Amino acid sequence: MKRWPFIIFMALLGACADPSSQLADPTPQPDANLLPLQVTLQDSLLVQGGTLVIHVDGAPLLVPEGAEVQLAGDVFGEPVNATFEAFAQPTEDGAFSLQVSAEDLQNRLAPGQTRWIFQGTLRCTLNDASGQLSARGDLRDARLTIVDTLTPTLSVPPRIDTHLGQDHTWTAEGILRLGEGQSWLELEGQLHGPDGQTRPIASVTPIEVGPGGRHQARLRWQPALTGIEPGRFEGQARVVNQQGTQYTEGLWQPLTTQIAPTTLQGLQPRRISRGQKLLAIGKGLINPGNDVAMYFELAGRFVPLSGPQEDVIWLWNPEAVDNHEEASLALRTDTEEHNGRTVLKGMSSRTGTFIGQITPILLNGPQEVRGLPWDGRLTLAPTHQVVFVRFLPGYLEALETFGLRNLEPEVRAWVFDTLRSHYGGLNISFVDQPPTEDWLEYTTIEVSGRDPNGAGLLGLDNSDSKDVGNLRLDDVIGGVNAQAYDQGYHAFGGVFVASFEAFSPALWPNSPLASERFDQLFAPITPALGGSPVLPGDGRGLRAAEAMGNLIGHTLTHELGHALGLALREDGTADPDHHHNIADQPGALMDEGQNRPFEERCGLLPDHPTGFNATHRRYLESILPIQPQ
Repeated sequence: MKRWPFIIFMALLGACADPSSQLADPTPQPDANLLPLQVTLQDSLLVQGGTLVIHVDGAPLLVPEGAEVQLAGDVFGEPVNATFEAFAQPTEDGAFSLQVSAEDLQNRLAPGQTRWIFQGTLRCTLNDASGQLSARGDLRDARLTIVDTLTPTLSVPPRIDTHLGQDHTWTAEGILRLGEGQSWLELEGQLHGPDGQTRPIASVTPIEVGPGGRHQARLRWQPALTGIEPGRFEGQARVVNQQGTQYTEGLWQPLTTQIAPTTLQGLQPRRISRGQKLLAIGKGLINPGNDVAMYFELAGRFVPLSGPQEDVIWLWNPEAVDNHEEASLALRTDTEEHNGRTVLKGMSSRTGTFIGQITPILLNGPQEVRGLPWDGRLTLAPTHQVVFVRFLPGYLEALETFGLRNLEPEVRAWVFDTLRSHYGGLNISFVDQPPTEDWLEYTTIEVSGRDPNGAGLLGLDNSDSKDVGNLRLDDVIGGVNAQAYDQGYHAFGGVFVASFEAFSPALWPNSPLASERFDQLFAPITPALGGSPVLPGDGRGLRAAEAMGNLIGHTLTHELGHALGLALREDGTADPDHHHNIADQPGALMDEGQNRPFEERCGLLPDHPTGFNATHRRYLESILPIQPQ
């Protein structure tokens, strides 16, 4: 008996079966170990040349090594089933976006077609760092429309009030996403300026898909649209989509826009020191670029801490403009050569209070437009030195060799106590995180383990040169100084904690710094001395932790003293040929290393308290004075 009809029937039945069923596992799998993913599409409409973006949530701690997207369903009524490698990118909410190019989809699912629709199931999988399947999720009844072009539409209010740089979101359709091309807002009309003059406007500016998707258009009212001056624009607007050399134009709509003048409303804070940042608060502040610029003019009186007041005009360029309401400013160090010496100049050289007007001024080529000023005052405070103490992994490794790894917080606390004690009464602060929120100029000094110079140094100031007067606030004592390296000098700087073995007569019997007191403190907890490391909560090693913190803090103080311009001659003048005190001065922090024994560094000599000598103290108070608020 022939079985062909039955075979043909079963084949047809298989062809008409729901392709999404091919995603179902034929037999139960141990999928309880798989993290379930929630899958959503960024956009169900995709333009050729763009990217399919899929949002997956449910695996916040996973670091995916690989990701795949499988589409099983139909296109033009024909079954399709294809798997694509996807690029996985973390998102701010702890989820991931999976990305597959539209070109890959086109080549595999609908080659040669310009407009097509996929319907079916979309499955996303993530692999862990070992390459094993770790998370999976399906989007059933997915519908994905792919087109070659979009015709944009835009619904704008008949009148808009705006500042330069202000963002606007309008109802729209057909706006292109990144990679698909570019959507432009086009204006035609006239601008009526504040001086009564009228000039024609014909301009374009890019617009983006809004936060609500293609149903919105987001644009920033840039100077490229109507210029930098305030006024009233009357005319029409439309959206144009550009895809390569192809342009798709929307319909013109009438538009009236009132552009308000750029205004400064205040400064935060109103007291700053050299190297510090502040915010200019206002409206219509703009980012420099494309022949457009902005700066602030300070015109008024300056009342110094000492001496007569004077009339001043200072110009101040912003560091950045985050949005039209905030511009970042910084009182940066500015120097010049004078009589063979490098000295501060401009605002960075002054200490006192400015009283007057601060005006935002916009430039567009030769055109200059003055905004509305703020009347107020700004205090230029004495120099405040910020020091970022960066603890590197080698520091922790060194603590472990001394048996103090579990007392690291206590050691670090003693480090900062020692620094603040030595530099107490000066305008200086110490932090263990980069102070980038408030400061652009600050010194960095590193604490590490082994001396990379191979010389067993306890510490080294490898900053550029002796900075008498503390003109540089942004020295780096750490890493490698390329110039010193090229010249054959020790080039790696910082504090090298592992070298503190030199204080142990048992470990370094020939060291001139060796002290029995060191071994008495550290032998019970240091494995190399026969001890056992401090365990969490066992209460041992606190005196050793204090000694270690003092040693690190003392060495930091000494190396930082070099970067601040020490040592000096006894009369207080700079000594370019010497970096230490010429003769031993009991307890003096800027003595040479062999004149600062372990007991002195740890404060164990009550008759010789450690500190800066009188000459150095007067100098530090002159460059880092504390001014009453």
